[in-house]
Amino acid sequence: MATPVLGASPGEGFDSFFAVLGDKVLSGMPVLLALDSGSDRQPSDLAQVMRTRLTGVHAEPGLTVVVAGPADWPSTVGGDAGRLRAGIDRAAVELATAMRSRRR
Repeated sequence: MATPVLGASPGEGFDSFFAVLGDKVLSGMPVLLALDSGSDRQPSDLAQVMRTRLTGVHAEPGLTVVVAGPADWPSTVGGDAGRLRAGIDRAAVELATAMRSRRR
């Protein structure tokens, strides 16, 4: 689940997504959290809003939240993703592990 960060809150699409879902559609589903932030700060309070929203529909959000800010985009294009790549890799491993566990 990824959302742009607008004014320190999830974008309207994030809320609209949940408005059309049934209550149990994501029940037990592992979810990777990702934020596209307009600032270089890690919006931990926004990650908590997303986590709360997802657990409210019985999804299972991963521990790592991937946050990309303006400083990440030029380095990604140039091939030096650094912190962003490390976060994506860590979150992907957590998601894959959760999905494997869910299959058993």
